[in-house]
Amino acid sequence: MIRPRILPGNVKTELAEQPGFIGIGVDLVRFRQEVAPVMENLLGSLIVAETLDAGIKLANLTHHRYRIVTLDGDILTPGGALTGGQTRKQGVSPLARTQEVTQLHAQLRQMKGALAKQADLVNDLQTQLTATQAAATDADRAVNQAQADLAAQKAQLDAQQTSLTQLDRQRQAAKLATGAAGDYDQKNRYAGTAGGRHCPVLARHAGAN
Repeated sequence: MIRPRILPGNVKTELAEQPGFIGIGVDLVRFRQEVAPVMENLLGSLIVAETLDAGIKLANLTHHRYRIVTLDGDILTPGGALTGGQTRKQGVSPLARTQEVTQLHAQLRQMKGALAKQADLVNDLQTQLTATQAAATDADRAVNQAQADLAAQKAQLDAQQTSLTQLDRQRQAAKLATGAAGDYDQKNRYAGTAGGRHCPVLARHAGAN
């Protein structure tokens, strides 16, 4: 991932008050928005000074932490090294020097390659996320179906339990009814036997008459 190199706000404010300060490289060029991260990485911390003397003062002010270029082609690197030394009469600016431009192009190609890899990685992650979301949706559906099936089975079990309870009650009632009918028949048989039995006393009375 390409990260921009941006000067802190307080450093920009302090530089803006110094004589000979032209600006920040990324603010002095035009570019398309899609390459903004690359340009901010390359030029976001590049300080442009009017002259070498002004550049040295700005380097001292920032404790030699940032690259500084002058309109005459001088380059002050982080740490205090001085390179370049082109004059304005030769018509060469810092950003137009062949070596600098070549390096910038090489860095740009490298960063574009890194950006393409990052884009591919994002696409892969998006594909994985879509697949994961689809799997989660299917899992939710399966869980909902299982819950519905469980509820149906429970309702069926409750209905069977109710039917079993009713059948048990009917069985108990039939058993009681059968027992009552048996007692009644036994009593009737006893009463019939007693009514037809020979009684000697009655026979004697009948003979006397």
